[in-house]
Amino acid sequence: MGKLEYTPGPWKVEVRSTHGEFVRETHIISKDGSHIAEVSPVAIKANAKLISEAPLMLEILQELVKDHEAENKDVNKEFDTYWLAKQLINKLENE
Repeated sequence: MGKLEYTPGPWKVEVRSTHGEFVRETHIISKDGSHIAEVSPVAIKANAKLISEAPLMLEILQELVKDHEAENKDVNKEFDTYWLAKQLINKLENE
């Protein structure tokens, strides 16, 4: 697997008020304060939370795949969650 280059986590949700208190923008910010994304008003809290946890989710998937590969040599590629996790990691790292 190639090394996926992204802004390392943790990321956090930050709500910013603009134009007084009337307009609120929700942003995903890295630990060094870099802007990752702005979240649209539809389902703001849920979308922002999901996006902010992306680095941790990728780390967990990578550990799952590594542990599974260490324990199992034969994998049922149709139904195995390991295989689905590996496909997602490969997609992220190769696009």
